[in-house]
Amino acid sequence: MNLESSQILEEFEDRNIVKLLCWEDLVVYTVADEKEPFTVFSIIRYKNGEEKDILTKVGLIAHFAEGSKLILLGRQSKPELFLHDYVYICENGNLRSLTDGYGLNNTGHVSAEIWAAEGESTSKLFGGYLYFKSGVGGRVKLETINLSTMQKQTLVNSSVTTTFDASATGKVACVHLSDQLPAEVYVFDGSNSK
Repeated sequence: MNLESSQILEEFEDRNIVKLLCWEDLVVYTVADEKEPFTVFSIIRYKNGEEKDILTKVGLIAHFAEGSKLILLGRQSKPELFLHDYVYICENGNLRSLTDGYGLNNTGHVSAEIWAAEGESTSKLFGGYLYFKSGVGGRVKLETINLSTMQKQTLVNSSVTTTFDASATGKVACVHLSDQLPAEVYVFDGSNSK
């Protein structure tokens, strides 16, 4: 759609679209399988009227894109719905897991009913750093991995991080709450000051 003129430039249809992303000069979307819609997905790229499969019949959903990298959440194979989700990266057709070695659930869902799922953030990639949430022991931590060194760092370790965003300059803003304190906004710069 051209936003200035409000004209539709191109449109397409597909069934069971779960997530849609703009990635460089194309659209990437995740489609749920007809027979197993909660655990099996295909990730498709769309450009100029042509569709091409990126991944088929996987337990992954595309969540974020930067440069040549596509960030996915789930598992390569997910035979059951209630298995931990991990963060994967797909680059130049190569898929690799970034967080399954830690064994923590990276879905980052918050069980507090006041927070809607649409407001929750999923993994993001900025400036060579992957930012993600990990659920462990009743907490939802905010963590980062330097993709060049694969070093993981925990930014917020107590209680629950509900939503966050990051920039290529290294600034991170997140909403954090606990059972004793209301929601607070934290901002981190490269030196991790709050």
